[in-house]
Amino acid sequence: METHVRKFVLAELERYKDYKEQLLDLEQQRAEIGRYPAATWQREAVSGGRIGDPTAEGAARLERINAVYARTRFYIKVIESTIKMLPEERRRIIELHCIDGFPVEKVETELFINRSTVYRALNETLPLFAMRMGL
Repeated sequence: METHVRKFVLAELERYKDYKEQLLDLEQQRAEIGRYPAATWQREAVSGGRIGDPTAEGAARLERINAVYARTRFYIKVIESTIKMLPEERRRIIELHCIDGFPVEKVETELFINRSTVYRALNETLPLFAMRMGL
């Protein structure tokens, strides 16, 4: 596996917990936009390239939120489905090291396994994540 792909996969796994929180926040933002009143058709004088119509501004904001939501949901689904496929020991290694951020030494003492087992599991499992992420 190429180094930049490995780094990307590890970074996405590290962000998993943040993604879960971000998804809840994005869902709340989407719900708030749905509660905005209908267009008033009153245009405000706005400079700097911003949209003056509140409805159009809300629609543009919703599009941005939906794009972030789709990306976040995609990576959450990929990570969760891939973790479910793994044998228990590898699942624990990925959860402890990549998601919870434990150093390799702590993972080996926590799971009572050898350091080489941790590295082997990472080297064999990270390409699976990369493939499922479309990398």
